[in-house]
Amino acid sequence: MILSCGSAPIIPKFCANIQSFKDLFLCKNHSTASLIQKYIAENKDTGKKVAVIGGGYIGIELAESLLHHKFKVIVVEMEDRIMKRYFDKDFTDVAQQKLVEHGAELVL
Repeated sequence: MILSCGSAPIIPKFCANIQSFKDLFLCKNHSTASLIQKYIAENKDTGKKVAVIGGGYIGIELAESLLHHKFKVIVVEMEDRIMKRYFDKDFTDVAQQKLVEHGAELVL
């Protein structure tokens, strides 16, 4: 199954030169996901700290993968809980607890 919503990452105005950062990735399609996979493969088990901006489906999936590869992960979400637009609070509470148990830091 393929779900293609046609959306684009939200880029804050203060990040106008976002493409100039070497270790900064926008993830919204296969090609950008491939760049992130390459970065993970080249840096796994290094204990590097990574910030995932956005606690929706894609951000949480990335956080899970990064935790699995021994990165220190901080998830930053502008809402008061992750995946708020998709799931009830009971479910997101459990998901947040599991992320924290696996070493993620949440900034909500």
